[in-house]
Parts: sequence; structure tokens; C-alpha cells
Amino acid sequence: MSRRFLVIAGIFALLALVAGIGQLFLMRFRVGDIYPPYSTFRTDPLGARALHDSLAAIPGLTVERNMRPIEHLGSGRDTVLLFLGDTVSYRPNAGILPASTVGWLNRFLRSGGRMVITLQPRDGRWIWDDDAENDTNRMAKIMVPGQAGMTNRADKASGTNAPARPKPAVLPDKEEYTQEVSLTNWLNAGFGEIPVSSAPTGTVTSAGRDAGLPERLACNTALCLTNVGAPWRVLYRCGGQPVIVERSFGQGTLALSTSSYVISNEALRDDRQTGFLLWLLGGRTHVVFDETHHGLQEAPGLMTMVRRYGLTWALVNLLVLAGLFIWRNNAALVPAEEPEAADGADVAAGKDSATALGNLLRRNVAPADVLATCVAVWKRSVDHSTRLPETAVRRIEAQVEAERLLVERRRTPEKLYNEICRTVKEERGHVG
Repeated sequence: MSRRFLVIAGIFALLALVAGIGQLFLMRFRVGDIYPPYSTFRTDPLGARALHDSLAAIPGLTVERNMRPIEHLGSGRDTVLLFLGDTVSYRPNAGILPASTVGWLNRFLRSGGRMVITLQPRDGRWIWDDDAENDTNRMAKIMVPGQAGMTNRADKASGTNAPARPKPAVLPDKEEYTQEVSLTNWLNAGFGEIPVSSAPTGTVTSAGRDAGLPERLACNTALCLTNVGAPWRVLYRCGGQPVIVERSFGQGTLALSTSSYVISNEALRDDRQTGFLLWLLGGRTHVVFDETHHGLQEAPGLMTMVRRYGLTWALVNLLVLAGLFIWRNNAALVPAEEPEAADGADVAAGKDSATALGNLLRRNVAPADVLATCVAVWKRSVDHSTRLPETAVRRIEAQVEAERLLVERRRTPEKLYNEICRTVKEERGHVG
């Protein structure tokens, strides 16, 4: 097997490997399972891409993804902000909101915005209390319903929630907050567990029926709401516990659901609830899917501007031109022509210019005419200011002619050359 064949086979194997790896990456990006659950970039059952694309196809609706801090959105007029598959809202010790964010949320809702928060499903396991730094038993698991009370193991086993301590409403009418606020305190609601014996179906309440919502919704979660105060309207219950609620806030509204299944790609394929999805929009025409709570954040840079303004091909053209410029400065686009040798002429390599001149004279000037040719060239090329008198020139020509008239065997070019040199030297001395 030749070496050339092995090299070609290795190149093809390397190309096949690169193509296979690229195809695997393309498959992952198409499915979107590299993104968190309920992200609008996912096309598998756990994603929300179908809802995003469906709403984007409806005339009159403006749909966008938000991958920057929410404060840049501005006024909430005619806007619905969707937090799908949230994971921190029911972790009260982890979901701490800065004062500036809370102030913006209040202004967003009061100006007519609608906010929808759906939580990731829970399977009934205990939630860690991350802030129990002084707890001697760090392996103890507790349920923390909005920092207002807790459900112990006995209550979990019996399928009931323990009475919680009274919790004051913390959604003030002030425009600004001066300190950080727990998200559960800002929501004015806690979290507990649905009784194990309950069917995984949410049943609409009278308030939900008045809002035109479906009678039943799949409730694929063990998470429910507790300590729901008077401002909230309970729309669905599962096992007697609230799972979907809504409240007014200034000119806007805030909706909270403990399950995200109904907005998933799987639900839109197998159990589509169109009426509920339209209710989520609240009649708004500007729909914003937030991706920052999934950890997806846009860092504006040069490539962001290139993609935003469609300058991809312009950048490619610039790169091609730069490559051609570098190539042109390192190698000529047209190869240099090699001098062609005369037909039948032998090319002697390794000779210098003096040797080439000697060869040229031997080919074109007969030995008897060498001195006569040199004298003729000298007469044409000498400077007028250093020219010899005419008598000296005629004397030299006479010497050359006398040498030429001799037979070849009696000619002595070296002797004639020395006589010419003496004549030139004598005449220059006489002139000086």
C-alpha cells in the first residue's frame, strides 16, 4: 500500500470525523436540550419553542425574547412578560431581588404590564433551606413556604399543610424599595405540597370559570401555594390547594402558576389548552419571553451588532479581501516567466556576468576584429572633455589597420594592445 494512498485515506477519515462531530452539535442545537427546561430555544417536549413560534405567527402580536436585564424593557403598557419554568421563585432564601429590580417590577405592573410566572414542576421531595447557616443538622430538609411557616414531616405524611404564621402583605404602593426583598415576600405567597392522594388535575374555581378558563388542567407537580392573601384570585385548585392564582396590581396584573406543563411543547401537542394560553396573554399584543432567569444573557458586542443589522456577508467579504491582500503581498497572482533559452543553445549554469560577456564576444566578434571593435566603441563612448586629439586617434587607427593587414599567423593582438595603451598615455601626457 503506497504512502500517497495512506495520506489521502487519512485526510478523508479526518474530514469524516469533523463532519460527524459537526452533525452532532447541529442535532443538539436543533433539539435545544442544551438549554434549561421550558426555554423557548428548546424544541423537545420540555421546551417552550412551540408556544413562542405559534404566537409569533399570529398577526398583530409582537413576540420577542429578552436576554438582557429586564430593566431595559421600560414601560409595561400593552406588554406581557413571561417567566416560564422559573426555579428560584419558590426558593425564598435564594430568590432575593435587588431594590432597583423590585422598583422596576412595581412600575412595570402599575403602568399596565402583565407578568406571568410559571414554576418548574416538583416531584414532592423536600426543598433545601440554603440559609440555615447555624443549623446543626445540615442534612435536615425542610419546606419553607415563603418565610412565613413550614410543613413538617408529619404534615407531609398526612397530606396537609401546617398552619402558618400570619404574614403581612409586602406589596406596598410605593414606587421604590430601599433594600433587597425576598421574591416570595414580594409575591405575598408561600409554597407547600399537594396531598399525595390527589389526582394530578387542576380544577377551575368560580373565579376561573368567570374568566372563561377550561374546567380542568393537567397539574404535573407536587407544588402548591399557601398563605394566599385576599388580593389574590384563586383560579385553579389541585387537591384543595391553590395552584394558579392572579391579582391586580395598579393597571397591570400578575399571574402565578406552580406548573409549567401547559405551556410546554408536549402539552401543545397532546393536550392543547388554547383558552388558557390566550388568558396568559391578558389581551396584550407585545409578548416578551424572558430568558435571563434561565441563565441565558446576551453580552452585546461586535458580532451582536453584525447579526442584528444583517452585516454577516459584509464581514465575510472583508475577510476575503483581507486574505487576498495578504496573499498578493506575499506571492504574485501571475507566476513570473522564466527566460526561454535560444533554440539549440546550451545553458551553462553557475557562470558569472564576465564569463557571459566573454562568451558573447567570442560568438559575435572575430578574433582579428576584436581590437578594431574596441576602438570603435571607445570612440563613441568616450567623453568629449577627455577626448584625445585627432592626430592621436588617427595614429591609433593606423596601428589597428596595419595589424589587420598582416597575415593571421603574424598578428600579435597583445603587442598591439600595449602599443595603443602607450600611445594614449603619451598623448595625454603631452596634452597635460
